[in-house]
Amino acid sequence: MYQTYSAEAAQTRYEAKQRARQGALKIGKERELAEAIEVLIKEKHCSPYAALEQLRKRFKIPFCLKTLYNYIHHGLFLRLKSEDLPNYRRKKAYAPQKKRIAKRGGEEALMKERRKLIDGKNASTGKWIPWWGK
Repeated sequence: MYQTYSAEAAQTRYEAKQRARQGALKIGKERELAEAIEVLIKEKHCSPYAALEQLRKRFKIPFCLKTLYNYIHHGLFLRLKSEDLPNYRRKKAYAPQKKRIAKRGGEEALMKERRKLIDGKNASTGKWIPWWGK
């Protein structure tokens, strides 16, 4: 017998496979290491690099600096956020620019100029009529 296709069932299978594919966090269950990183960065105002270098003496650190930044930006630390980093910059919110208006009088002036051009043409053929031929 043939099975009918179900988009919802296929999506559920796909999402389950994607969840199974993700590996474990490199920080693992090292709660002491995570708390020490939070204290150094948040309270002592160290950079993530300086915090890692200080903690290499006490802990075996299984991840690199980029991984630490990723953990901070994705909110994996309980008390540490991106805003707590020493050199954190917020992006500027730019005000929308105002529309510029033409100084030559707007659409009415353009329409009058167009009317003058049209009056100088022969409407049936689209050719110019010379000024002496009127």
